[in-house]
Amino acid sequence: MTFKNYHKQMKAPYVVYADFECILEKISGCEPPSNKSFTVKTEHHVPCGVSFIVVRSDGQLTGPFNYKGPDAVNAFLIKLHEQEKEMREDMANARPLVMTPHDWQAYRNAVECHICNKSLVRDQHCDSMAVYDYDSG
Repeated sequence: MTFKNYHKQMKAPYVVYADFECILEKISGCEPPSNKSFTVKTEHHVPCGVSFIVVRSDGQLTGPFNYKGPDAVNAFLIKLHEQEKEMREDMANARPLVMTPHDWQAYRNAVECHICNKSLVRDQHCDSMAVYDYDSG
């Protein structure tokens, strides 16, 4: 067995932290049977408020967004959809790679992939080279 989901080790560009507040409404019901196992539902959670914040991987915060009302879930989904559009636009903007001299040295000296820990054989694999020349291959 080996680990194969390496994409799950990558840092997410955005994280949303959300919290709902609910009112507990009592549920009336009939008597449960005594001759077998059962679960008695006594209360129902009714969302009445929500708060959330969006955190970008570099630490930039957006929000908090707060809402109180009987349609808290719908309001949350609408606002989250608006935020998704902004996140996608932000991710579409290419940013320059920022690396310190120490980062570049570690990159040049790397012999293993920092994600899967498999060997990087720079002499045989063009995909692990820093620059690929399409003319010479």
